[in-house]
Amino acid sequence: MKIFYLFLLFFMPLVVIAQLETPMISLETIGGDVSDQVSSFVAKTSDGGFIVGLGSNSTSGPITDDFCSPTFVNRAIFIKLNAGATVKEWSRCYQSSWSDTGYSYMLQALDGGYVIGGMVNSGNYWVIRKEDASGNILWIKLYGGTGSQMLYSMMATDDGGYILFGSAYSGSGDMGFHYGSAFKRDFWVLKVDADGEKVWSKIYGGTGDDIGASVVPAPDGGCYIVGSTQSADYDCADNHGFGDVFVARLDTAGEIIWHKCIGGSAPDHASGGAISNGSGGVLIAGGAASEDGDVSQKVNSIGSNIWLINMDSDGDILWDKCYGGAGQEYANSVCWGTDGTIWVMGSSQTAAGQVKYGYGDKDAWIVHADSDGNFLNAKVLGSGKKDVGAMIYPLSDGSVLGGGYFTNKSGLFSPYPFYGGGSDAFLVKFANWANEIYTVTPNTSISISPNPATDVIQIQRHFGGTAKISVVDIMGRTVYREKSNSRNIQIPISDWHSGMYYVQVADEFGNRVGVQKVVVR
Repeated sequence: MKIFYLFLLFFMPLVVIAQLETPMISLETIGGDVSDQVSSFVAKTSDGGFIVGLGSNSTSGPITDDFCSPTFVNRAIFIKLNAGATVKEWSRCYQSSWSDTGYSYMLQALDGGYVIGGMVNSGNYWVIRKEDASGNILWIKLYGGTGSQMLYSMMATDDGGYILFGSAYSGSGDMGFHYGSAFKRDFWVLKVDADGEKVWSKIYGGTGDDIGASVVPAPDGGCYIVGSTQSADYDCADNHGFGDVFVARLDTAGEIIWHKCIGGSAPDHASGGAISNGSGGVLIAGGAASEDGDVSQKVNSIGSNIWLINMDSDGDILWDKCYGGAGQEYANSVCWGTDGTIWVMGSSQTAAGQVKYGYGDKDAWIVHADSDGNFLNAKVLGSGKKDVGAMIYPLSDGSVLGGGYFTNKSGLFSPYPFYGGGSDAFLVKFANWANEIYTVTPNTSISISPNPATDVIQIQRHFGGTAKISVVDIMGRTVYREKSNSRNIQIPISDWHSGMYYVQVADEFGNRVGVQKVVVR
């Protein structure tokens, strides 16, 4: 199937697989003979459409037929779609190699052309390549020094320039300063004008490792920078523990207006970056292992949760929310739906709590929340091996487009083509299901009695092998976890609080086979 038609298929009923739960409208795979994946990058264009990014190492297969022939093995592919993702308007390919040039970002310029950002020479320099609307190169500019620099985010400014944000290992060249040793990164922020000339360069952080995530516009023409820090000194002196989210508001000259470390005593991070919150502040997506400090609603004490933080323009936290199960959940991207709800794309690991299934080593996980961060629903996309959700973006019809990669033709991906190699990309479209609150339906694979219960509940399971039993309360917090080979399992509950609980039973591979509600009196 030609990938050109992939986007048209999003609106054709025949692509919907019957066993897939609504509200997933469609899922399509893209790949070749090596490794292919959708990146977390996505950018809106002036006509209301948008650009998504893919990475490919394949030398044959549909991805090479539809986007670009493999004149070089490592390629960054940018695809321009219309607002509803029904038409692919164009695609462009660029060499993407750590030892040469690795492009990751494409933004539309005020003149209708495009700037493509990335790294060159094993990360020693950041690069911007300016093209006109037809793809002709107008200029290429490099920024950096002797050490390695990682570019993690770009944004356009109102004056036609650009702000680049990432991390730097050295203080030479355009950085001009560095905290600590050459083995630790600092936050690096660089402003250039419309012609790519450097306007200012700033280093922030401390003597630990500081990893950039996103740069987001601020109301006064400045910006917010958001990242993860292990520093506990200088700009990060208020670090709570092993690692925090770092956020700072900068003015138009790159000077700090305020900065904060957000987190608790365990490692917390900003893996999913940040977006504007719609009222002058910033909405941050990441992961939280902490149960204290700024993390107010950890779902489970085991592992980490996806963590959303909504901050106002003064740096005050408006609210924070956690979503997850009993493993490692983290965000890779976040967006606002057209109705004001919030979508998060990331990964999950274990079937428990708000994670309904566990297919393999790691699964792509999509979370939907209301405008205040209250959990609405979540969906797991997984195979028997590692799968990652990377990108999420709102479409003009109220649905959202997500993307990532999967590594095995099994689980939910079993009906779809897998083209070989290490991974294939996927694109998935979800309808808006803001009014469908997460519910669990009883399953005949298990029987529970008595219900309501007072002192003990008895679980009878109707399948063989090892069973993994977990019980979560209505907030998604796990109150009981055990493995058993018995067909009849007793759980003492005399010290539990009265209320509603979900008893979840999974097989030895982590696949959820039975869920029932239990009332404890």
